[in-house]
Amino acid sequence: MSVASAGVTLVPDARTLWLSTSVICAVCGIAQLVVWFGRHTERALLVWGSSCLIGGAGSGLFAFRDSLPEVLGYPVANALITVYWVALWLGMRTFSRQPPPPAVAVAPPIVVALAFETVPWVAQDPTIRTLIVALTGTWFAIAIIVDGARDQRREPLLQRWILLGLCTLWLIPLLGRPIRCVADRDRCDLFYPDQTNAAVTALILGLTGATGVTLVLMVNERLARNLIEASASDAHTGTLNRQGMMATAERVIRERPRAAVVLMMDLDRFKDTNDRHGHAAGDRLLVAFADVARRCLPPGAALARWGGEEFCALVPGMTPQAVATVAERICVAYAAETVDVPGGGTLSGTVSIGVSALADDGFPAAVDRADQALYEAKRRGRNGYHVTDE
Repeated sequence: MSVASAGVTLVPDARTLWLSTSVICAVCGIAQLVVWFGRHTERALLVWGSSCLIGGAGSGLFAFRDSLPEVLGYPVANALITVYWVALWLGMRTFSRQPPPPAVAVAPPIVVALAFETVPWVAQDPTIRTLIVALTGTWFAIAIIVDGARDQRREPLLQRWILLGLCTLWLIPLLGRPIRCVADRDRCDLFYPDQTNAAVTALILGLTGATGVTLVLMVNERLARNLIEASASDAHTGTLNRQGMMATAERVIRERPRAAVVLMMDLDRFKDTNDRHGHAAGDRLLVAFADVARRCLPPGAALARWGGEEFCALVPGMTPQAVATVAERICVAYAAETVDVPGGGTLSGTVSIGVSALADDGFPAAVDRADQALYEAKRRGRNGYHVTDE
C-alpha cells in the first residue's frame, strides 16, 4: 500500500494488483484446461485456457518489470497480454464453429512486440505504448461483442449474454487508459501511485476472474442444453421424441390453451416394407417422411416420432379444418417421395393421418381422438386423412 500526503489516502500497490491478476489468470487457465482434458468436447476451452496462462504470464512480467530486463517487462509482457485478447476472440470463434484465418491470430502480438522493441518513437513513449496495447485489446473486445451478439440469435445462451456484458465493461479500462494518457501524460503509467490507476488495475483484476469463470459456465450451459435436447429428440429422424412432444404440448397449452391441433400420422403397411426390403429400407422411409412432414407443416409446428412408424404433430394457432389442407399436402408429398433401396431400386410409401383439435380435456385426450381419426382414415383405404368431429 502507498500513503499519499498528510490525508493518509491509501492506494493499493500496483505490483500487488498485477501479480494478483497474473495468479487469477493462471488459475482460470488451469481450470479451463482441466475441464477440457476431462471432456474433450469443446476445443474452445483449450484455446481459452492457453490464453489465460499466456495472459497470466504477461501480467506477471508486467508486475515485476522494474526487476527484469526491459525487453521482458515491456515488449514481451505486452505481446503476451495482446495474445490473451487475440486468443479470447479465437476461442469465441471456435466456440461458434467459425475459426478465423491464422494470420489474424498471430499478427497482432508480433506487431506489438516488434513495435515496442524496434520502433524508437514507440519504445521511448509510454503514451504510444499504452495506446497500441489498449486499442488492440479494444478491437478484439468489440469483435467478441459483435460476434457474440450474432451467435446469440442462432444459439441463445445466458452465460454468453453475461460474457458480452463483461466485454463491454472491459472497454472502460481499455479505452480509459489511453484517454487518461492523452489528458495527463505524467500519470499514464499504471504503476503511478494514485487512486485512478489503482481503480483501473483493480477493475482489470475483477474482470479477468469473472471472464475466466463465465467462459467455463458458458461451455457447461451448452453441454447441459445439448443433453436436454438429446433426451427430447429422436436420433434417427431428428424429430422430437414422445417425451419432447409432451413437454412441447405443455408449453403450448400454457401459452395458447385452446388454439392448437393434433395430427397422428402412421406410415401405411410399414411392417410389410420391413419384411420385404429390410429394416435399412424402412429406416430410409422414416427419415424421408420426417423430411416431408417438416416441409409441409406450418412454421411453429412441432413434429415427433411417437413410436415405431407413427408420428405426431402439434400445430398451434390453427383450426382442424385449416390443418386438413396441411394433412392432405403431407399425404400427396409423401406418396410422391422415393428412397433408394440398399442393393438397388427405389421405394415409396403412403401415410394415413388423423386430425383432432386440442380441447379442454388436454393433450393426451386430443392424441386419443386423433388416433381414432387415424384408424378411420386407414379403414377408408389408407393414403388419406380424417378429421374428427369432436
